[in-house]
Amino acid sequence: MAVSLNVIPKVLYRPREAFESVKETTTLKDGILLAFIFSAAGLVISQAVSFFTTKSIGFGAYDVFFKNMELLSLLWIVIIIFQIIAAVVSVIAVGWLSAKIAKSLFKGVEDMQRTVGFLGYGQVVTFVFMIINTVIFAVFLKDFFSSSFYFFPFSGNFWLAWGILMLVGLVGLAWGIYVNGTAVSAANNIKLLEGVTTYIISAIFVGIVLWIIMAVPMMLIMIAVMFGQGGMMDSMADAVNAAEIAEGGGDVSICYNISDPWVNMREMCIMSVAEETNNVSLCYNITEWVMYRDFCIMAIAIDNKNSTLCGEIEAQMYRRRCEMGATPGNRTNS
Repeated sequence: MAVSLNVIPKVLYRPREAFESVKETTTLKDGILLAFIFSAAGLVISQAVSFFTTKSIGFGAYDVFFKNMELLSLLWIVIIIFQIIAAVVSVIAVGWLSAKIAKSLFKGVEDMQRTVGFLGYGQVVTFVFMIINTVIFAVFLKDFFSSSFYFFPFSGNFWLAWGILMLVGLVGLAWGIYVNGTAVSAANNIKLLEGVTTYIISAIFVGIVLWIIMAVPMMLIMIAVMFGQGGMMDSMADAVNAAEIAEGGGDVSICYNISDPWVNMREMCIMSVAEETNNVSLCYNITEWVMYRDFCIMAIAIDNKNSTLCGEIEAQMYRRRCEMGATPGNRTNS
């Protein structure tokens, strides 16, 4: 196993030359190692940048959603691990199938070792575009999350940002097909167009199979958890009924008896009672879902035109929204 790091940049702009230069030394293990490194590095970097940039404007997951992040952190780690495994398995499966197709359709040499190895190098394209998308997200962050609307903002440069992301995504897709098609072509001694065709067929087939293998079981598990007897939907229905009773009677004590593993229904109940009774002190009993506390304070501040309450809001974007809405004379859409 001898990964040539100095060849990786050339893969981006001269893939044929890059692959030919390492053709005698590339192995299947090289492809597996590179697929692991690129997928892991890309996911970790993109997640870290997204987390800290959203946190910097007061809309980070830690600041807005939870004070206790253990559960979400575990879920994120599990998701990242699954994505890394899927990336590595995909490179191996696409490499194996591409080598088979190259021989059967285009009289190639069926070199699985080099095909997987070259496709591992080709993962640099996915890595680069993952970083580019992360940077675009960070640059346009405030346009994604700043608006006069509470939940789903579509203002500022929002559509420009999405347009750029879609354009970059299409460029990345085309570039990835070209580079990986060249990898298949170089490894199996077939023409570029034949390599591209082989790669596209293999990638689509493997993608569908992986989706069935990984996504369907997860969906079945989620359905069982959500809709099974005593599942989350049953708990949510009970919680919603309790919240409606509490809000209608202004009795917040009912909220504290709601059984809810995520605590969100309990704290939504407290928020509803606080707004219904115009009692801002109840908002401070919301301790886990910080977003709900901010909404609670903001709604009461705006309704009463009391901008002094806005200083208690943690998320900067909602604090500004509160100050605008709670200032006498300003119009709001709340």
